[in-house]
Amino acid sequence: MNAIKGSIITRKIPTWIHIIDGKMILIPERVAIINKICTMIHAGQGYLAIARKLNADKIAKFGPGPYWTPSDIHYLFEHRKLIGEYRTTIDGKEKIVVGYYPAVMSELEFNAIQAILLTRKNNVKGRGGNSCPNLFGTLIQDEYVQR
Repeated sequence: MNAIKGSIITRKIPTWIHIIDGKMILIPERVAIINKICTMIHAGQGYLAIARKLNADKIAKFGPGPYWTPSDIHYLFEHRKLIGEYRTTIDGKEKIVVGYYPAVMSELEFNAIQAILLTRKNNVKGRGGNSCPNLFGTLIQDEYVQR
């Protein structure tokens, strides 16, 4: 695979990396922001609090949009690009190239962040079943039944 030889096989790169003279280089200012976010996660802050703090401190967001959102923070830690992994699908099979991107953090640090974030997940998805019914459901049903 080309990535093993050190060549760039995709133009879609993380927003904390620049390509200079054909090499991927970390952007120090953005790495510092990622490290700040890691510190905030370790301190117990959630995505919303982190986004608010970054916006209050007028820290420029990576990528499109003027402001940090909780989903921006979530997306940073959703993929293993921070530890240098590139994932792709070739002939229907997932391929992982370790060390493709320059790593922002070690795998140990990444896993520690993931463990913290996993403990915060509330495992409730959706609207919560019958305990949170549609307020208009009975009105529509009653109206239909009356006809």
